[in-house]
Amino acid sequence: MTKIGRAKSAETGGDHVEFLAADICAAPHPSAGFDAIVALNLLHLVDDVPGALKEIRARLKPGRLFLAKTVCLSESRLPWSFSLMREAMPVMQWLGKARRVTYLGAAEMDRLVAAAGLDIIETGNHPAQPPSRFIVARKVEAG
Repeated sequence: MTKIGRAKSAETGGDHVEFLAADICAAPHPSAGFDAIVALNLLHLVDDVPGALKEIRARLKPGRLFLAKTVCLSESRLPWSFSLMREAMPVMQWLGKARRVTYLGAAEMDRLVAAAGLDIIETGNHPAQPPSRFIVARKVEAG
């Protein structure tokens, strides 16, 4: 994604844009902060979602945006293929063929983002099944 972003930015003369792929807990912490942080299909793969959201907030400039899209695997009405995957996941993890997955619902995802001090501007489930929670949030000032 960063390669595509760099190419599109170069095509449009966006030499003021920097793209970075990094572990959020090890990412650089620029003194001014980032204008935007994007986490696509990621947060369900993070061991400590509240901690990751805290790190994301710390790296954003005040008033700037966090955009996320995360599959919500704890929802009760998942398609059969996702329900089967959930049942098989512990065996796949034991065999070393799958990483740990955090099962979050859409409401819980919203709650965690808000608890991290990010003001939710817009949400939606895209696609609706299985729900992938799309969130646009802004860093709010402390206090």
